[in-house]
Amino acid sequence: MRTLKNKAARLAALAVTAAAGTTVALAVPAAAHAATMPAASCKTYTGTTSTFSGGKPTSGTEFTKPGDTTCHDLNLSDANATDLYRGVLLHSTTNAWQACTEGWRHFTPGQARIVLCSGVLTGTRMRVESGGSVRHITILD
Repeated sequence: MRTLKNKAARLAALAVTAAAGTTVALAVPAAAHAATMPAASCKTYTGTTSTFSGGKPTSGTEFTKPGDTTCHDLNLSDANATDLYRGVLLHSTTNAWQACTEGWRHFTPGQARIVLCSGVLTGTRMRVESGGSVRHITILD
């Protein structure tokens, strides 16, 4: 609590100094800046969920992790139905599709985005699987 009061007092002093016509430069810690970054730094894609047979996709949209995004996860941001969803990545060495460690996640349209896969590397091929029928989805990547 004391730290917050100290910071507030310093900011108030800077505001008074700035109002007096003095140039003031504020430095924001990188962690604080990252926490305020808008979701716009992620790329948005739409598609459909995949179904798998014998470990191979039989339908649905395949996405590829872009290199020009600050997102490091596969996020589900919208879907046309409440269902269970999970992320599936193509393993670069074995060439086999593997479910992400986050597993099946419940998602309801309109809720905040959820992480389906963490730490996805650029160029990784990805799919989203649903527990029910094929669903229309929006991902942030």
